[in-house]
Amino acid sequence: MKLKDIVSQLANRINQPHVIEVYLRQIYAKGFVEGTKQSPWISVEEQLPEENTGVFFTVEWKDSHKGYFTGLYYGNGQWESDHRIFLPDSPLARITHWMPIPKFNE
Repeated sequence: MKLKDIVSQLANRINQPHVIEVYLRQIYAKGFVEGTKQSPWISVEEQLPEENTGVFFTVEWKDSHKGYFTGLYYGNGQWESDHRIFLPDSPLARITHWMPIPKFNE
C-alpha cells in the first residue's frame, strides 16, 4: 500500500479519530513507511550488535523450528539467553536476526 492510498483512506474517516488510530496502528504493525515495508529485525549477515549488548534475537534450529529470545550478545558470535549459550557455527542452531531492546526514558 502506498502512502497516498493510506492518506486518502484516512481522509474519508477524518471525523472518526478512533478508527484512524486503529488503522494507523495496523499500518505501523505491518511496517509500512511510504509504501515500503521496513522490518526492525537486522540480519546478522548485515550487522552485529556491539559487544555486551542486550538484544532480542531469533534462532533457527536444524529441524526448521524458530525461536525468539531476549538476551545478550557477548561478541565473537556468542549469544546468551536464560543461561543458554549459542555459539557461532553450531550445527544445531544459528542466530539469524536481532534488534536492540528499546530504551525507555526514566
